[in-house]
Amino acid sequence: MAIGLYEILVIVGLLAAGAAYGRYAFKGAKARKYAMAGGLGLALLVFSGAGAFGVAPFLAAETPAGGPPAAGSLFAAVWDASTSDTDRTETETISVDQLTIYYILVDVQMDGLGDVLMGAVLRNMNTGLTTNTWPGAVVSMVSIGTVIVSGLPTPVANYTADRTRFNIAYSEDSGPGTWTQIFDKFYADDVTTGSVSALSIDLPTDPAVADDVPSGGSFKLVYDVAGTTLTVVLTDSG
Repeated sequence: MAIGLYEILVIVGLLAAGAAYGRYAFKGAKARKYAMAGGLGLALLVFSGAGAFGVAPFLAAETPAGGPPAAGSLFAAVWDASTSDTDRTETETISVDQLTIYYILVDVQMDGLGDVLMGAVLRNMNTGLTTNTWPGAVVSMVSIGTVIVSGLPTPVANYTADRTRFNIAYSEDSGPGTWTQIFDKFYADDVTTGSVSALSIDLPTDPAVADDVPSGGSFKLVYDVAGTTLTVVLTDSG
C-alpha cells in the first residue's frame, strides 16, 4: 500500500505518543502528557476526517445506502442517433463518443428547416441501492446558433408566442423519475440509481433564418444534459 500524507501524519502522531509513553524524547510529566494527547489526537483526527491505510473516514458526509457516488459525473449522457432527426432530408453522422451529431443538408433542404428533434440517453452513474433516488438531473440549452440575416446575427430557433424564450419542448420517453419543464429547462430530482432515461429535446427552428445559412456554412445547437455537453452541428452543403 502506498504511503501518502495522511498515513505519514498518523505515523508521526503515533510515534510521538509512543515516545512520550516510553519517556524517550520528552522530559517532565506535563510534556509527556501533552505529547501523548497531541499524538493520539492527530492520529484520530486524520482517521476520522480523511481516512488512512485503506480505512475510510468515519466522519464523512452521509451518502445513500450502498456506497458513495461512482467516480466521475453523477450522470452521463449521449445522443441516440436512432431517435434524433430533423424534419428535412439530410445525411446524419455521429461522433465515436456519441456527444456530437452532424447533419448535412443540401441548400433546398436547409432553406426549409423547421424542426430539430434530438434523442438523448441519460444514465444515473451513482452507486447504491436501486431504490435510492438522486437529485440534480437538469437539461438545458447552452447555446443556439445564429445566422446573419440582413446584417444581424439571428438565432435560428423559434421563440414562443410571447417571445420570452425559445420554443423548446422536452419529454421523457422512458425511464424513472418525475420530469418537469420550467421555461427552457427540464428537471428531475428522483432518478433512481443505475437507471437509464430516454429523453427528447424538440427545438422548432425558423425556416426564414435557416434559409440564410450560406453554402458551406453551419450552425450549432449545444445542450447540457445533466452535466454532459451534447452538440448538434447542421451544415448547408450548397
